[in-house]
Amino acid sequence: HKNTKIRSRVQTTLDQVDRKLRQARDVKQQRLRQLSQGEAKAYNWIQKNANMFRGRVYGPIVAEVNLKDSEYGVYLENQVPQNLWHAFVASTQEDRTLLMRELKKWR
Repeated sequence: HKNTKIRSRVQTTLDQVDRKLRQARDVKQQRLRQLSQGEAKAYNWIQKNANMFRGRVYGPIVAEVNLKDSEYGVYLENQVPQNLWHAFVASTQEDRTLLMRELKKWR
């Protein structure tokens, strides 16, 4: 009986975590659908070629930011320049150089 209660609590917690992960993925997918054609192309290229990078490449920033309270979004939007929301950020200088070289090919 005690094990059943523990299992039930663990399952409830797992379900809650799973639900939150799905919601976060859904929000990111919604944001990704709103990207320009060029941004979407860059994002897809980075995902397909992630093995070329030493570290992680983030972005576009608008798809990465996840606020616990959407009320803070207004303040963040006022503090971050508009063009930065659509930027990609590499975690190493080498990755930045590679990313810039590849993206320049598309211009």
